[in-house]
Amino acid sequence: MSSEMTSVPAPPPASRKEIQKKRSWIIGILFVFLWLMLVAGGVWGGKWYIGQMKQQVLEELSAQNKTQIEQVEDGFNTRMDTLQTEIDQDMQALEEQIQTFNELLTFANENATDTTDNSTQLYSQLSEIKKQLEQLKKNLDVLK
Repeated sequence: MSSEMTSVPAPPPASRKEIQKKRSWIIGILFVFLWLMLVAGGVWGGKWYIGQMKQQVLEELSAQNKTQIEQVEDGFNTRMDTLQTEIDQDMQALEEQIQTFNELLTFANENATDTTDNSTQLYSQLSEIKKQLEQLKKNLDVLK
């Protein structure tokens, strides 16, 4: 027998066009992958930057609000003190008027005759002033 060697035919070498086609396809995939990575990095960086800016704005607004609240509180306390002083002065003036009317009422009662009825008039005025004084006291209690 003759020994013939059977040889398996070798695959034909890849043509240059096929190799270039595979390279361009691989380069295209790498390009798209890198492009997607850059876009994803940009999105992440933008989100991080927006978060930082948001935090900074919130801190600034918080500081401004705190300052404004303190100013409003100081103004309110000042106005309340002024109002308290004014009410105390008004109450003192009313108490002086009541005292004066009490003295007039006492004088009128001591000197009253059947023809004069000044005591009723003075008593009405005194009653009205007492009501005003009580109302001022209630307002003062509410303010406290």
